[in-house]
Amino acid sequence: MKSITARRQRGVTLTETLLVLGVAAILAAAAYRAYAVANNDARNNDLSNGTLALVGKIKQVWGTDGNYSGIDGNDAADALFNSGVLPSQFRREGKGNSAKIKDLHGYDVSFNGIEGAFAIGFTNLSKEACVLLASALSGVAHSVYVGRARATTNSASGTINVAGGKEYKGPNIDTDSGLDNTALSDTAGCGVSSAANRKLIALIR
Repeated sequence: MKSITARRQRGVTLTETLLVLGVAAILAAAAYRAYAVANNDARNNDLSNGTLALVGKIKQVWGTDGNYSGIDGNDAADALFNSGVLPSQFRREGKGNSAKIKDLHGYDVSFNGIEGAFAIGFTNLSKEACVLLASALSGVAHSVYVGRARATTNSASGTINVAGGKEYKGPNIDTDSGLDNTALSDTAGCGVSSAANRKLIALIR
């Protein structure tokens, strides 16, 4: 009888141990997910704050005469780095015509500059980062495009042209707020399924 009781006690102890381990694993997984979300939110906020700081510094340096052509295309990375305007959320990779500006996620940041305006472009954004950046930049940009947006400089006409994507803020938006909030969820905007196509272009004057 004592032997049977002992075996039962050992069986209950093993069952309880497995139950405790299972609960601990679930709690650990939930804690990791919460940490990952919080960390991602913090990095997105950091990128947003860094971008606003970068825009402000660019306007301080090049906005005195309103000519932003020095930060156009392949010349942008070295010009921005050498002028000392890059916040800690951005870095230069490479030198010369092959140099690029990378954001804190490691993705390319593009620049187009002309007389009187410049554009800053992001790619491979998460949906959350796309929404946050668009909202932040709407306060300082003349227009903001999200989704499959692409900016090019037309030197002959002295313009920056944006093709594709969804206009979030700009001259074609006819709302009281001046913003088209559907762009933040639309599949042609921040809601596009592929991160590679989730881009943002902000035109600043």
